[in-house]
Amino acid sequence: MTAMVGIVMSNNVIQLWFFWELTSISSFLLISYWWHKSEARKGARMALAITGAGGLALLPGLFLVRDILRSYNLHVILASKALIQSHALYEAALVVML
Repeated sequence: MTAMVGIVMSNNVIQLWFFWELTSISSFLLISYWWHKSEARKGARMALAITGAGGLALLPGLFLVRDILRSYNLHVILASKALIQSHALYEAALVVML
């Protein structure tokens, strides 16, 4: 729950990403609670792989947005839609984040 509250309360996208990764680890631990069942172990590994890979792909996208705006502040990023979309790195950042 702390990781989810951290996501909601973050104004810095790197801090948001950190809490996002904490939710990935929490998800893995919750699913793997029944470690003696093979389905739980398989599901936990799959959840960690998918959420971890998604988080690791998100990070370079956040770095590209930072290069565009020179800010990690979420309010600045959300207020600068036109500037981001007009930049040459927009498509690369969008693809990596998605």
